Amino acid sequence: MIIFSSVLVALDVLISGFYQKLKGKSFAAGLRFNFFVGLFSAVLFFIICGLRFEITVFSAVMALIMTTAAIAFFIMGFQILAEGKTAMYSFFRMTGSMLLPYIWGLFLLDEAFSWLRFAGLCLIVFSVFLMNSGDGKTSMKIKLMCFGVFVLAGLVSIISKEHSISEQAVSPLGYVVLTSLAKVLICGPLMCFPVGKRDMPKEHTPKALLLCAVSAAVSGSAYMIQLFCAESMPASYLYPVITGGTILFSALFARIAAKEKLGKKSMIALFICFAGTCLFI
Repeated sequence: MIIFSSVLVALDVLISGFYQKLKGKSFAAGLRFNFFVGLFSAVLFFIICGLRFEITVFSAVMALIMTTAAIAFFIMGFQILAEGKTAMYSFFRMTGSMLLPYIWGLFLLDEAFSWLRFAGLCLIVFSVFLMNSGDGKTSMKIKLMCFGVFVLAGLVSIISKEHSISEQAVSPLGYVVLTSLAKVLICGPLMCFPVGKRDMPKEHTPKALLLCAVSAAVSGSAYMIQLFCAESMPASYLYPVITGGTILFSALFARIAAKEKLGKKSMIALFICFAGTCLFI
């Protein structure tokens, strides 16, 4: 199930890339994409839940905090990408979502330490670094934003784990609905501000809406599987495997669907990532 979730996450990355090619990479276009993905996801998984809306104070607060953190590192990511630092953003986001929940699981959830898993983690981190190295000089502002992305991406994974093991939590399906609604509530108002209106597409074509709908189904399913797995699997195992799998399948899908060529350094990095993921599995 973890591998299948990684496949879905990688597929969602590909879909997001197609949307960006269609509507651009502006902050406003990104807000609209997230808004419609949240809206479609909320409706879809509400129907899957049998038109039953689940909510507790604990789950609502966790969904709001987690989605706020996700939107925050999305906004920081927009600033980083605007400076042409795509590689840095990718590195800090991936390592944060993998390393922080690993540490959290070991020290705060009393999960068992394994030298094999530690070695696998080091290999995956090194592979991400190798794949994104050689980015040139970077300002202190961008470095601070990258650190913020690192912390917030890790926080999102930690909150997901903590919610999954709480007795006050709603079901994974119900939580997907709550986080999707939180995304709509956050992105909707931001779209009304001047920064949200800047470069906003005048209309959303059927193709763009279809991409949003497919992304909602794919990303929502991937997250639901992760929530189910988080109920019984240690965070120090779950999130590094998801990250490693996502890196591998993203490269594969980009090569097949987007015809992106992989250089020698990227091929070596993917081999190292594969070896690190195998150590976990």
